[in-house]
This record gives sequence, C-alpha cells and structure tokens, in this order.
Amino acid sequence: PFARLNVHHNLWPIATKRTKDNEVAVGEIWDAAVTSPLTGLPNRTVFLVELERALVRSLRREEPMALMLIDVDDMKSINELCVRNVGDNVLIELGQRLDRHLRLSDVVTHTASDEFAVILEPTKGQDGAKACAHRIRDLIRMDVPMHGDTKRTTASIGIVMATPQSSAPELLTRAEEAVAVARQMGGNIVRCVDV
Repeated sequence: PFARLNVHHNLWPIATKRTKDNEVAVGEIWDAAVTSPLTGLPNRTVFLVELERALVRSLRREEPMALMLIDVDDMKSINELCVRNVGDNVLIELGQRLDRHLRLSDVVTHTASDEFAVILEPTKGQDGAKACAHRIRDLIRMDVPMHGDTKRTTASIGIVMATPQSSAPELLTRAEEAVAVARQMGGNIVRCVDV
C-alpha cells in the first residue's frame, strides 16, 4: 500500500499456506494491522519497529538520524466547527503531502489521530533536520473552509537527534516533550531538543 516500506516482507513473518482463497484475506488483514485506516500510511506499530531499525542502522553506518513528531494544531476546532469528514480530509491531504515530498529513505507514519511521525535517515545533523521541519511546516499550511470563512492549518513540530547511546523510548519521550513545548508556545513552531 505504500512504497516507502515493504512491510509485507520486512516486519514480521506470516505463517500461512498461500492459496488463491486466503491470499486476499491475509493481505487485507495484514494491511489493517500495519496501516492507518484513514491515511493509508504506516501506523504506530510500524513506526515503533522502524524507529528501532533506524537506530541500529544509524549506529552501524555512523550516520546521524532524527525523529520528528508533527502535531496538527487545533484539529479539535476543525472537527467541532466543520462536518467530521472535513477534518478527516485535512489529515488525508496532509499525509499525502508528507508522503510525496519527503525522501524515500525517510519513514513517514500516521501515529495518532492528528499526529504524524517522520524518521529522517540519514540527515545532515541538527541543521538539516531543522531545515526539513521548516519545509514540512510550510507544506502543512492549507486553508480549510469553515462556515464562509477559512482556517489555516499549522503544526507543532518536535525534533530529537539520535546519539549512539539513544534508545527508541527515550527518543520518543524527548520528541513528545518538544512537541508539547511547541504547542504551549502557541503552535506553528519547530522545537529541537537533545536526548
């Protein structure tokens, strides 16, 4: 379903007898287990596995990597003031924009209702990760019609750079803290923190 990750073959083996009758059903079950039903992007389960893998690759290749969490600002008001499918369509469009504009080597996932996660590997250090985050922040801006008016979407973005000692839970916690600070500062902000 998505070109970036070959999840059908790389994540977990499925012990099945492949026949014409069960091949479609197994594929549908597998897709449901590893993709967001809304955006079709890899889900949080895939994200957690890929974050562990990215850390191993970064250490082995001695190349910097970064974790970026993207929280769409004020989705609650969009959902409250518009019909429900408007908010869903916004998230679908944002997911497609991220998927189209990031490198194939980057892992783009839809991890929660209004949150996306991106694993940047390799990246040109903190400056490269920040530059990418600012491009994403611009990419996310879109005008949503609301009762004869429009609301512009923005995002709070948290970035954390991995170190050779980093663990996946530690990176995730620090990135979540960075996003929380960005939201507290009013949103539409890129916040980069150290592990």
